[in-house]
This record gives sequence, structure tokens and C-alpha cells, in this order.
Amino acid sequence: MSSVIDNDPEGLTARGRARLQRLMEAARAHSLALEPGDWPGDAEQVLGFSDFISEQLLAHPHWCDELFGAHGSVHSASPDYARSLADALDQALAEEADPQTLGRILRGYRGREAIRIAWRDICGLADFAETTRDLTTLADQILQQSMSRLQTWQTARLGTPVDAQGEAVRMVVLGLGKLGAGELNFSSDIDLIFCFEVDGEVRDNRRGLTNHEWFNRLGRELIKIINERTVDGYVFRVDMRLRPFGGAGPLSMSFAAMEAYYETHGRDWERYALIRARPVAGDLRAGEDLLRSLRPFVFRRYVDFGTLASMREMKQLIAAEVQRRELQDHVKLGPGGIREIEFTVQAFQLAQGGRIKSLRDREVLKVLDTLRQRDFLPEFAASALKHAYVFLRTLEHRLQQVADLQTHKLPEGDSARQRLAGILGHRDWAALAEQLDEVRRCVREQFDQVLGTGEPDAPVAGGSEPLAGLLSLSDEEQWPEQALRAAGFDPPDAAISLLQGLVDAFAVRAMDDISRKRLEQLLPDLLRAIGQCEDPLQTLRRVLAIVKTVARRSVYLSLLGERPIALSQLVKLCAASPWIAREIERHPVLLDELLDPRSLYAPPGKAQLRNELQTLLDNAAAGGTETEMASLREFHHAQVLRVAAADLGGAIPLAAVSDHLTYVAETLVAAGLQLAERDLRGRFGIVPLADSSDTPAGVLAVGYGKLGGWELGYGSDLDLVFIHADSAPASNGERRSLDAGSYFARLVQRFIHLCSTATPQGRCYEVDTRLRPNGNAGMLCNTLGAVERYLMEDAWTWEHQALIRARPIAGDENIASDFERMRMRVLCKPRDEEQLRQEVRDMRTRMQRELGSKQADRFDLKQDPGGIADIEFIVQYLTLLHAAALGEWLKWSDNLRLLEGLADRGLLDAADARMLTDNYLAYRNRTHRLALQELPAVVDAQEFTAERESVRDAWRRILHDSDPD
Repeated sequence: MSSVIDNDPEGLTARGRARLQRLMEAARAHSLALEPGDWPGDAEQVLGFSDFISEQLLAHPHWCDELFGAHGSVHSASPDYARSLADALDQALAEEADPQTLGRILRGYRGREAIRIAWRDICGLADFAETTRDLTTLADQILQQSMSRLQTWQTARLGTPVDAQGEAVRMVVLGLGKLGAGELNFSSDIDLIFCFEVDGEVRDNRRGLTNHEWFNRLGRELIKIINERTVDGYVFRVDMRLRPFGGAGPLSMSFAAMEAYYETHGRDWERYALIRARPVAGDLRAGEDLLRSLRPFVFRRYVDFGTLASMREMKQLIAAEVQRRELQDHVKLGPGGIREIEFTVQAFQLAQGGRIKSLRDREVLKVLDTLRQRDFLPEFAASALKHAYVFLRTLEHRLQQVADLQTHKLPEGDSARQRLAGILGHRDWAALAEQLDEVRRCVREQFDQVLGTGEPDAPVAGGSEPLAGLLSLSDEEQWPEQALRAAGFDPPDAAISLLQGLVDAFAVRAMDDISRKRLEQLLPDLLRAIGQCEDPLQTLRRVLAIVKTVARRSVYLSLLGERPIALSQLVKLCAASPWIAREIERHPVLLDELLDPRSLYAPPGKAQLRNELQTLLDNAAAGGTETEMASLREFHHAQVLRVAAADLGGAIPLAAVSDHLTYVAETLVAAGLQLAERDLRGRFGIVPLADSSDTPAGVLAVGYGKLGGWELGYGSDLDLVFIHADSAPASNGERRSLDAGSYFARLVQRFIHLCSTATPQGRCYEVDTRLRPNGNAGMLCNTLGAVERYLMEDAWTWEHQALIRARPIAGDENIASDFERMRMRVLCKPRDEEQLRQEVRDMRTRMQRELGSKQADRFDLKQDPGGIADIEFIVQYLTLLHAAALGEWLKWSDNLRLLEGLADRGLLDAADARMLTDNYLAYRNRTHRLALQELPAVVDAQEFTAERESVRDAWRRILHDSDPD
């Protein structure tokens, strides 16, 4: 918004000229010479517009040189305004030792600095960011300087508040609202909360004063200094109504009392208030600790759409107040005003801030940037809201800069309106009003887009909702059979039975009123969506199981009610897969993933997975290991759901399904290993390399089996082997040392605990380490040399087969490179062809007998002759037989690329390679589909007959064997 004054509405310059003349006369009376021609901006128009600036300068003409002289503060922005303010206040207050003098000096100081800030703002010398930052910094410094001196004086009079250890306890002043956000307006109240770390007794006080009483006195003294109006005016108006229990509550509270209050009594509006809370004075470090402890109250771990309804209710109360008090021209509370922008931003912050750290920022403009970057708002909407916010806040400043009053209402008189338009750079009031109307329209449109009206969709034609009130039917009332038929349940008897089961479920009967109301509103839309499915009853059964699980967690009912796209995706996925339905039932947090089909059906790549998990773990760090483990599991469940959704939707091919599931596993293994290393180092210090005293020895996780071969399926275990570098004992200089073998064994155990322990969020993976040297009897973690000696000297052929599918997954890159070279050496070991062939055949026969189907009319896709295992054993046999001839192809650990390499090097007929590849993909595709239907990898024996026979034929020709049965 322009602040260049291009016209002179209603004699603005004439008024200012008269005021400037009076100011110059007052200056001469004090032997001061003014040079207004050198002042930045148009002094006559600024003085003509602002009664406050004019009156303050007339009362204090000596300020003119400090403000407008050759080195005056108005001319340029201060590079470190906080430091310069602190130094100036220190100097001004150096000799003062009583509250009355402190208050007088602060009032004058605030008045002079307010002129500086307003002058630069009005004349366009400062942008919106500088103006709000300087206003906030001024308040911060005044509060800090006041608190410091008042606490020192009160300690001298009343003693020192201390904790149980005798350490001094200091007051914490939290700033909320625009002060907390660093966006203070020109004539704003400052919203404060007083608190202190711990209750106790005041030392050196003969009256037995408690810490609580001591800090109450200090708080009252601070309010008096800052808030009280004297002949010198006031410093800031102080509002304490946002503290726990409001105006009826104690003036100060201990941290424990604060935490107990918010846990027990905290209301939604207090969550909104605490978004912008910031320690502004007193013990700033302790204040940050308190806010961290309150974070779970403000930002829920899960997407919280219950906030939308409560924010609507708040807005409706404000709207009613606006109507009652005729505040339609209120730029803060009126339609399309500042509050609606704040509510729009806070809706996203409260709903998503528990998961997305960048949404916890206190500043509106920064959060709008994050909402654009994270695609919560389209770019045009975020840009429009940023423009509107700066426009409305600048207008708010001008309204308050007239007389230093906390007003948000547009002027009514023509003269005042014209002056306001002129100072804002508009030709007249009509031009300003036109722009204001457009800004408000835009804000209201975005506000309605985000928060909606809160009204349910219109009922179907013909009257009231026919499926309403299903949870409230009395014993005498009949189920609406006709409405259920119309919804797609024909005949309706089975659906009625399922719905009756929902009504009778304990979780539903125990619902509170809000949750019951939300479920009542949700059911009609849910039933109509389910009724459109191919198998409505089966889908209804799956969805109602989820509804029962979340019945007492109204946030999820809100999510489905507020976001039709989430409801639609839930029904679609439950109809397609009982496995997905079961996963959502077990882990309702997965409902969050249904909000954005773009991400739901587009599994991320490795880099994005790493970034997303790191963000989750960063957010969880303050909560300790339990919270980190929950984050690992929630990440796993969400990412596997995205792969399954993309798989069912045909958004990714079969090969990509296993690739993406493998990416997820690799990301989690890497994160789990890092957390385990961190925890072990915290307890025992580092394990240095054998030839170094300070370089930590690394550890490597090697994936075997499906993980190593890029062939993970839904629900696959992880086969892992761990290798560590040659190292010295661990010691942190304080605790006993630990030999390297024991250290790394504990590290692996810690990793398995982090990933495999069953928690309320489930587990990430079952981890199987039996493929390590000597199996369960061997060390959990070995050196690479020990692994190579075992594989070269003691390993069975099947262990070399397993090594083909081994590859580094996470950990030390140097060990990974050494492992890959070692793997090549072992695989290229010379072998007797007939002995190799016989050992491979024997192992396959044993597997088939133990694991294959025992029914003649069934075909086990994995273990029966002609299935996946035959193909894998063919690949492994040829790879071990011709390892040296494979060259660079040997570095691959997956069957598909090894088949390609065998054909490329002429070691396998090209036609056989294509056949084995095609059949392998067909079998795996079916196993994925069966897994999503919660069915074993077994089909009718009449399926895949041609594929089975072709694989059997290849087996007989290549292994010189009859079928392995």
C-alpha cells in the first residue's frame, strides 16, 4: 500500500502547516532551532494527519533534534534496533532506583520511539515488516528492562524466591497475540501471562512469603508501571485475560500449575492463543521450556479437523457481536477483516501443526508462505491473503496513528475519511473504499473455502434427510428401509443388521455429545458413498469397523465430515482391499493420508522419504524415544498405504510397487540405525576405529532376501545382517569400557527394539538376523573379515545363494564398499558344477516338501514346482556357476537384472530369460493382489498352467532334474 501523499484532502497540509508553525514557536521558546525542510517525508502532511505526533512534539520539542536532526533516528532503519534500545534504556535508567521514576522515563521513551516508528511508516520509509518488528522490539525491551529492575528492587525488599535446591527462580513473561507473533500494531494492548518455574518459599523473608505470592506482587507492580495512565500518559495497555482461568485466575502460576490447567481445563480458544505465545521478558530460557511442554496441547500429533468446527463457532460469536454492535466497518472483526485471515491461517496450524513443524511459526505472513510451499493453499490464494493482510494491517496502523488509540473502526465523518484516504495515497475516500471492499471480498472467499459454513449439505429433493438420526432410533421406530434401498442397499436387511451393530457398539454408546452429533451428520453421506460400490455390504462391514474404532476420537469424524474427498477415498480403498481397511482400523492416523489424492496415489522417491521422515523425527525429538518410535511406525504405515493405493489405482507398475516398498524400508532402516547409534553413544561413548583414537567405527546394515533383492511385498519381514569396522573398546571417559563386539551387539538389539517392538502404533517390521554367520548361534554383529572367513570356509551353498541377494542398505559407506568387493570375491569362488547343481536341487526339494501346497487342487505361487522359488533357484544356480563371467552384472542383487545379465552374457537362452522374467512378474503381481485381499499366495491349480509348465521345463533342462517334488 502506498504511503506517498499525492494530494491534500480536506486541508491536510494547511492543518499541518499551522501545527508546524506552533511547533517551531515552542522550539524557539526552548532556544531550539528547527529545520523542517531537512526532515524526511512531508512534515506538514504528517503533522496534519496525526494528532498524536503533533501533540507529543509540541509537549517535547527537544525530541525534534533526536528524531529529525542530522543524525536523527527517523532518517534510517537501525541495523540492531533491540541492541540500541537496550543501550539507550540502560543509560537513561542507570541512576534511577524507584518505580515512579522508572514509569515516567518509560512513558517518555515509548512516546518518542512511537513517533519515530509512525513517521517512518507514514512516509513510506519503512515497510510493514520493519514497522511491526520495531513496535514489537520496543515492547520487548521495555518489558525486559522493567522486569529486570522491578525484580532487583523487590528482591532487596522481600527476599529471593528459590526452588528446592536453593536456586533463584525468576519470573517468565509470555507475550501472546500480536506481541507474541512479533507483529505488534501501533496502539495495541499487549496480552501477557505471568508464570514461574516452581513454587517454594522466599529466602530471607521473615513473613514466610511463598514464591506464588512473591510473583503475584511482582506482576502487579509491572502492570502498574506499564499500564497505569499518569500525566505522562501510559506505556502500554496490559491485558491479562488470556491467562489460565481468565480474569478470575491467579495473576501468576507455576509451570506445573500451568501444565495441569491446560491438560484439564484447556479450551480450543486457548490453543489458538498459545500458537503465538513467546517468552518476552524475565527468564526467556525457562519460558521456551514451558512452551515446549505445552506443545502437545496446542499442536495435536494427528491432523485435527475438529478445530474447524470450533473456529467456526468462535467466528459466529464474533459475527453476532459485530452485528449487535454494528461493527461492519471494523477492519479487524468485520467481514473479510484481519481476524478472518488469522483464523484461516490458524485453522491449518492447529490441524496440521502437530506434524509439520514449519506451520508452528508465529508470524502470519511466514505461515502463509509455508501453506503455499506445502500446497495447502494455491499460490494465488496465499499471495492474495498476504497482500490483504499487509493492506488491512497498514490501514489499522493509520487509524491508530491519528490519536494513539486502539481503534479498528473506519471513520464516519467525510473530513476524517478524506484525510485517511489521502495519507494512504488514494485520490479520495471512494478509491480507498473500493480497494478495501475488494480486499475484504477476497479474504471472505478464502475464509469460506478453508472453514466452510459448517452447514451440512442440502438434503435430497423432497424434504428432510431420509437417513438422518440413525443413531437415535427408539425401539419403536423402524429403520428407513426405503431410504437404504435408494442408497444402494437392496435388500436392506443385512445393512440394517450391520448398522444395528454400530448403534449397539460400546464405543458408540459411550460417545460424547459432540462426537455423536458428528457421526450422525456423517452417516448419510457415508452410506450413499458405500452404496455405489460393487459390493456395498462387504464395504459397509469394513468401513463400520473403522468407524467403531474412531467413534470416541471425534477429530477423525470431523476429518471425514469436513473433507468429502477423504470420505470418498476411504470408501474406495476399503471397497478395493480388506488389507487396507484393516490397516486403517488398526492405525486410524492413516485417515490423514486420504486428504490429498495427489500424494496418496503418488508414492515419494527416496530423497523425499528421507526428508519427510527426518521432519517427523525432528518434531518428535523433544518427546523422547517413545515419541520417536511412534513417528517411525506412523511413517511406515502411511508410506505403505500410499504404495498400496497407487498399486490398486494402477498409478504405478508392479516392479515399482516393490521398489517403493523397498525405498520405505531402506529409509526406516537408516533412521533406526542412526537412532540406535545415538543412544549407544549416549550411554557408552564412541567405539573408535582400531587405528584411530577419535574416529568412530561405523556399522553397516546389509539387506538379504526380499529386501536385498528389491522384492519386498506388503507385510514382508526384513532379513538383515550387521557388520562393523575393526575397532577398539568403547568408552565415554566416565563409564566402564565395553568391548566392540558387545557394543555393536547392543546397538543391533537397540535397532531391533526401535523397529520391531509392538507399541500402540504397531511395529515397523519384524527383523530377522538368522542369515548372519552361524545363524542364531553367531554374533549379532561381526567384522567384515569374520564374515568373509565364514563365507569362504564354513558357509553352506544355500548361504552363498542368499549372498547373491545381499546388498548394503544403510550405514557406513566405507564398510559398504568393502562388503561389495567381498561379496564379489565369495560369489566368484571356483565351484564344481555337478556338486553345485546337486546341492541346489537338494535345497529346493527340501523347501518344496516343507513349504509347498499339500493340496493337489491348489498352486502355491511361491513354493510349488513351477513357481517363484524355482525361478529364483535357477537364477541363483546360474549366477554361482558363472559369477566371474557375469562381470558388472554381478553387482545386482535382484532376479530381474540378473536374468537380463545372464542373457546378455550368453549364459542363459534369451527366450528362457524372457519367459522366466514374464512369469516371475505375473506371479509376483498376483501375490501382491492376494496380499491386499488378505489372502495367502495360493491359487486354483488350473491357473497359470502354461506358466508353470514352462518354468518346470526350464528347471529340468538347466538343473538336469525332474520336478522338485
